[in-house]
Amino acid sequence: MKDSGVLWIGQIPLIWEMRKVGRSFRYIGSGTTPDSSEQEYYENGSIPWVITGDLNDDILRDSTKKITELAFNNFSALKMFPIGAILIAMYGATIGKTAIVDFEGCCNQACCVLADSAYFYNKFVFYWFVANKPNIISLGYGGGQPNISQDAIKSLKLPCPMFEEQERIINFLDRKTAQINAQIGREQKSIKLLKEFRTSLISEVVTGKIDVRNN
Repeated sequence: MKDSGVLWIGQIPLIWEMRKVGRSFRYIGSGTTPDSSEQEYYENGSIPWVITGDLNDDILRDSTKKITELAFNNFSALKMFPIGAILIAMYGATIGKTAIVDFEGCCNQACCVLADSAYFYNKFVFYWFVANKPNIISLGYGGGQPNISQDAIKSLKLPCPMFEEQERIINFLDRKTAQINAQIGREQKSIKLLKEFRTSLISEVVTGKIDVRNN
């Protein structure tokens, strides 16, 4: 093992490198918000337009909002990101949240987009951002709802294993997180059933359907 040079990362395997985000992705960008008072920019829109509230620390299957081609063509700051791009929330209550997108689209100015790396699989970087959200948030500045800048994200140093090792890590985490998510789903179903039973029990007792005099 060797020192990564980053306090909150600590030691990394000897053969791993450390790489700056800004020097590892060919595309690093953001977007903008078309004028919300212009109905023609949103009505019957078909182009996915991601806002930070969409980011779910998971694979993002679709955006909650869509814009029209007119909006996309009228705002040069709107750029289409590719499938597999990583989006990171830079502003407000969702700061530090991330997602890896399963569609092509664009985003507002509160999202930072990373795409097209010669050094990383996007899924590896996505997992790194999920794991290090508290440290990303600590880079924020401002009052009650801190912000992080695109420059701050560019300056981050990430551990960079060989592609073969990244693939093994991704496959391991995909498998394990799927198992955990399945268990969470089962637990949530059990909790739902218990809550329903609790409500039913209270109802039957307070309406006299269950006699509690001998209990």
